[in-house]
Amino acid sequence: MCRTAGRDDEIEDRFDVTVELVAVGTCPLDEPALAVAGAIREALTNVGKHASVRQASVFVEVGDAELLALVRDRGRGFDAERVPADRRGIADSIEARMRQHGGAAQVRSAVGAGTEIELRMAR
Repeated sequence: MCRTAGRDDEIEDRFDVTVELVAVGTCPLDEPALAVAGAIREALTNVGKHASVRQASVFVEVGDAELLALVRDRGRGFDAERVPADRRGIADSIEARMRQHGGAAQVRSAVGAGTEIELRMAR
């Protein structure tokens, strides 16, 4: 795929977080792919702001039928039930963005065990 909207280094520089990126396959940067790239960017921003780690990983696989992306960190994690209502990054910039383009996001996190965000978009 394209790099996450082309500027992973900006996230790395802004938050002093190294992003390990593995991408398999390519696709045009159409609206659905841009939605995935934006969701990846938001997930990495959240790592930089909240995870208290210096490294995150992104795996992107572009297949004939689906674009899959996984963003993982081994940071402090969080309890989704205790996220304040005014914190809308995951709900708006990841989950809603993916739904608007026919995709889905699944967030898995636990306090002390890091976070994984799975993004799926039909091609």
